[in-house]
Amino acid sequence: MMTKLTGRLFLLGVALILSASLLTACSREGQPAGGNALWQQHLDRGTAYAAEEKWDEAINEFSEAIKLNPKAATAYNNRGWAYANKGDLEKAVADLSKAIELDPKMVQAYYNRGLVYRFIGDTEKAIADLTKCIQLDPSNFMAYNDRGSAYTDIDQLDSALADFNAAVQLRPDYALAYYNRSMVYRVQGEWALAIADLQKVIELQPEITAQINREMALVYNQRGIEYGSKGQMEPAVADFTRAIELDPELAEAYYNRGTVYNSQQQWDRGIADLTRAIELRPDFAKAYNNRGSAYSNKGDYDRALADLNKAIELDPGYPLAYFNRGNVHASKGNRTQAIADFNKVIELSQDESLTAMARQRLSELQKGQ
Repeated sequence: MMTKLTGRLFLLGVALILSASLLTACSREGQPAGGNALWQQHLDRGTAYAAEEKWDEAINEFSEAIKLNPKAATAYNNRGWAYANKGDLEKAVADLSKAIELDPKMVQAYYNRGLVYRFIGDTEKAIADLTKCIQLDPSNFMAYNDRGSAYTDIDQLDSALADFNAAVQLRPDYALAYYNRSMVYRVQGEWALAIADLQKVIELQPEITAQINREMALVYNQRGIEYGSKGQMEPAVADFTRAIELDPELAEAYYNRGTVYNSQQQWDRGIADLTRAIELRPDFAKAYNNRGSAYSNKGDYDRALADLNKAIELDPGYPLAYFNRGNVHASKGNRTQAIADFNKVIELSQDESLTAMARQRLSELQKGQ
């Protein structure tokens, strides 16, 4: 019976994290007659509200500061960031652009607007703003990290990697940059480097160990798939086992290890892992197919048939399940059902080798009339 390894897809990049990107007033900002006391008070109160994530109150205070001092770039920057956190991204861009107009060297305004542009999907503008931020402040490790994330959005992974490298060089304890760099390494198949970066994240932020362990389990699972595709089954099993240790609920790792056990004719081990995969993911058609294959190879045709029926119920367009079920029907003497299944394989499959095997089985059945 035929089996196949599979892996779980993952998304590259991190969502916009709206952290404290506010500024206090700058003494050089234009100030109305009478000094800065009143507008400064509104700005300070707005900043305090923002720190508590009371965005409406913060916006009101920043707006009052702007009324009293229309040239206060800091107030526009801070109100823009408050709008961003509320999800009003159009107003956020308008305020951050005004802050830059008033103070073309305001690093934080470029940084904030770059993050907002990335969030709304305007990657080109995001990269431009973050690049300007870096030009104004070459030590800004957060800008390097976020520009790296923007580069991943357009699959410029070499540029992304360079930026993440710069971020961790500037700030060796910046866990987010290590995490993001590990995502690039995963896409590039640099498994050991990806694992090392995730281990560094745990070292820096042990409170998120469980979350990072789940990410690391995906890396081991993917590396196991690569080993399996090369016929290196022993290291594949070792990696799937490590993935399971890190994330006992990763159904794909059980599935993949069970599939390898099947390829080694260790049917009972294969069945045990595939059963666990099904427990974790009851809609896992491939796991039902492969467990059915194992049961068939053990001569337990009734259980095999039940599993293959379930695989087809879950995925009616699954040619391999029809092929395997056709073989079970043939073994049970159900010639008509076997012929129907092999014909279904020919109808559905884009795999020439599978189609050829189905035609061969049909020929054998017809000769046995």
